[in-house]
Amino acid sequence: MSDDLFFHSINNQLAVVMGNAELLGLKFDNRKTQETCREIQAAASKINKLMYEYIGHNGVHRNTMGLTQTNSPS
Repeated sequence: MSDDLFFHSINNQLAVVMGNAELLGLKFDNRKTQETCREIQAAASKINKLMYEYIGHNGVHRNTMGLTQTNSPS
């Protein structure tokens, strides 16, 4: 498996973890649960950034966007 394919596979799984954590946080009104879900998202995002740096894509700038946010121009 190439490095790029490996990265892509891991990145896809991180996206699933981040999305599920956000959906779980939206499901509960409990502040502690919501905070834990944000911590999960932040950890997955950090792993993603570390992987980008490791494979030499550290010049790529990506913004993490929640499921409830839109990407429409202002």
